[in-house]
Amino acid sequence: MHIGIVLSQTPGYSETFFTSKIKGLQAAGFKVTLFVQKHRPEFTLCPVEVAPKVRSLMPLQLLAMGVVFTSLLLHLGTVKRFIKLERNEGTATAEILKKVYLNAHILKAKLDWLHFGFATVAVGSECVAKAIGAKMGVSFRGFDM
Repeated sequence: MHIGIVLSQTPGYSETFFTSKIKGLQAAGFKVTLFVQKHRPEFTLCPVEVAPKVRSLMPLQLLAMGVVFTSLLLHLGTVKRFIKLERNEGTATAEILKKVYLNAHILKAKLDWLHFGFATVAVGSECVAKAIGAKMGVSFRGFDM
């Protein structure tokens, strides 16, 4: 079973909750992949997929979006499902394109479970798990309250 954990960044040395959770899942035979916006190079506990960056210069952002959207061509079925789910939620087309870009690293994944480590990192990704055919879990922590 393959579990994806979504965090804003890879856990630091003193952040033992998630490192212990990952080690425990791996010891139980689960494959774990971390999905983050920021990757600390010293984190080597499991594979890490980094979200596409948002650039302040529009020409660079358009180029980055072109590269990311091209990389999603091999996952067109998943992207179509995601777009359909977002449309059913009443999301505007421009917002859907933004969400496809920001969630591209997860939309490419083959997971059984997608777990958001904090509720705040799930905002904007509510339809991703269903689009990739995974079950979804969300942890509510003090930061979310």
